[in-house]
Amino acid sequence: MINDTFGHAAGDSVLTQVAAILKSKVRLSDVVARYGGDEFISMLVESTRMSFDSHVLHIHLSIGLACFHPEDTDLNLILNRVDRALYEAKREGRNRVAVA
Repeated sequence: MINDTFGHAAGDSVLTQVAAILKSKVRLSDVVARYGGDEFISMLVESTRMSFDSHVLHIHLSIGLACFHPEDTDLNLILNRVDRALYEAKREGRNRVAVA
């Protein structure tokens, strides 16, 4: 829609800005790439080891994801959706993303 309304230069600019935002939010070992059109992918590498005292800690990342909808009038409704999705990701074995 941006290309149709404002031209391909505007669409390219938006994609470049989105890519920069995504790349600024991941580690150097992770990958963010344009998959096609207006689609991006991110591959997160489970290689970082945390330590506490003399113990090496292996961490996992579970993500609950929910979209904001214009009809959402209460932040608690969104947070409840995210919370349910997060627990689903954990229940499914961790290192997962669940969408509300």
